[in-house]
Amino acid sequence: MTGKSVSTKQLLGTVVAVQANFYRVQMDEEEGVRSQESGVRSSEIIESSSSPSSLSPVPCHLSPSSPILLCTRRTRLKKIGQQVMVGDRVIVEEPDWTDGRGAVSEVLPRHSQLNRPAIANVNQILLVFAVADPPLEPIQLSRFLIKAESTGVDVLLCLNKCDLISLEEKQQINDRLLAWGYQPLFISVQNHININQIATYLQDKITVIAGPSGVGKSS
Repeated sequence: MTGKSVSTKQLLGTVVAVQANFYRVQMDEEEGVRSQESGVRSSEIIESSSSPSSLSPVPCHLSPSSPILLCTRRTRLKKIGQQVMVGDRVIVEEPDWTDGRGAVSEVLPRHSQLNRPAIANVNQILLVFAVADPPLEPIQLSRFLIKAESTGVDVLLCLNKCDLISLEEKQQINDRLLAWGYQPLFISVQNHININQIATYLQDKITVIAGPSGVGKSS
């Protein structure tokens, strides 16, 4: 990279997506001013899973105003076998703000790591289920909970479509899950119930979202 907008500074960022041999790195917020000069904008990365064996990353501690650079991995990292994962904190060299390019030169130490899929520095797992349409299935829920707990990461349980059941049904579900050791958060994406509370839980954390199909994960 030899353009006039190439910087020799080393900058910090978080890997939000891995695509073949390229890495999308969202730069730290204090570097967001660069995006105003270059027109580079970040996009929220949200991927959901319908299988308890596959959990998907949602880096939620990053500002939507922070730029994303498409980066390669330095040859030195390849030689030493250093894998770059979603969630990794990395040092980026030679950022080209005009073309949105850079090079990952170092991976900072990880405080946690999941293998399926490969995600680093996860703070919590958010399980999303619906209480209606489709109805809540205890056996399916227990499978997801067991898988999530096996990671050793904090688990949050979110129950969507609470507006479709009665208060009595809601209380019964709540009591049952309390007996399992979980305090569920009842929400309704459609009616914006407790959505702000969910945002509070996600703030400043890398969260993995999982749940069956049709429960409102993408919403």
